[in-house]
Amino acid sequence: MIRFKALIVLAICSSLAFTGWSQQLSEGMVKMELIDVKTDNPQMSQMLDAMKGSTQVIYFNEEQQKVDMTMMGGMMHMQMYQDFNNNTSESYIDMMGQKIKTIQSSDEKAKQAEASKAMMGDSGVKYDKNDTKEILGYKCHKAMIEMVNQGQKATMTFYITPEIKVPKAFVQNMDHLKLEGAPLEINMDLGMMGMTYRAVEISKDLPSDFFKKPEGDYKEMTTEQLQQMGMGQMGGF
Repeated sequence: MIRFKALIVLAICSSLAFTGWSQQLSEGMVKMELIDVKTDNPQMSQMLDAMKGSTQVIYFNEEQQKVDMTMMGGMMHMQMYQDFNNNTSESYIDMMGQKIKTIQSSDEKAKQAEASKAMMGDSGVKYDKNDTKEILGYKCHKAMIEMVNQGQKATMTFYITPEIKVPKAFVQNMDHLKLEGAPLEINMDLGMMGMTYRAVEISKDLPSDFFKKPEGDYKEMTTEQLQQMGMGQMGGF
């Protein structure tokens, strides 16, 4: 059960979709790869090492967005669909023989956004446009968030580009987060673990069927039920 929950936590804390301002790329695909993981917990070390190479692919246009995540060599596959016209989201999870589906209504999403504001408190995004790096030909600058929740400190550092416009910024438990660009690198220091994702491919091509939902027998669960499984956590907070 501990291993199962840890895998879910890793999936959620890795689940990021992004926002930007530029009109240069408002439809396409960004593929991120987990290039580094670290922990001071020996019990988690082996599992985290096995997570390296995990990917998440963000498909997007101005109305819809899908995040397709693959971890542990395919042992976990998660697909998250967001429809911005209807303000709803659906998630499909395939993990170790379990198939789970969740649907969030606009009311549920609004409640979650309010809860995220309360959790973050006065924490805001700090930008440093002098701290830059180039990733796949895009000039990026630094954005950072620091917070403390339930006594645990967390720091997230992004390198973002305003040249890519992905509709929504989403980090678990921070639904209202907005950034001045799309992150092409994400460094997360979550206390018990650290993770670095970086863009490895960017394309203007968007498959016409990218928003087609998976078929099969998925057990539908509520957000509350997922939280009881550890799904609503991010790095333990």
